[in-house]
Amino acid sequence: MRKVYEYGIFVSGGFIMGFDNERKNMDKAMSGCVEDTGICMAMIGLLVALPNTQLTRRLLREKRLMSMQGEILEEATMDARKIKNDMKDGIVDQTIAGFNFVTTRDRCEIFRRISDNCA
Repeated sequence: MRKVYEYGIFVSGGFIMGFDNERKNMDKAMSGCVEDTGICMAMIGLLVALPNTQLTRRLLREKRLMSMQGEILEEATMDARKIKNDMKDGIVDQTIAGFNFVTTRDRCEIFRRISDNCA
């Protein structure tokens, strides 16, 4: 990173929280990475299942996909179009809208860890 900065290149980083296999203290690892590398601007977003992706299809099969209004979407009805409508209506914002699926970890804990690191 020092070499990149020596050439006058500005570095920003984007991090995503909410993955199924994410460790409980991942937020600390992300903060450490930002501090150790000197990243000037870091953003933390929440994982959102976008339409027509493998993640969306898997969450539908597992009955974990939700509309942004909190309804569990059923694979049989293929209500993934509700996700498209959420996005079209500007409802999906990875930093404030929350998750559009049932997380394996306690979602309140994830929100707390993000807000503690952003304060």
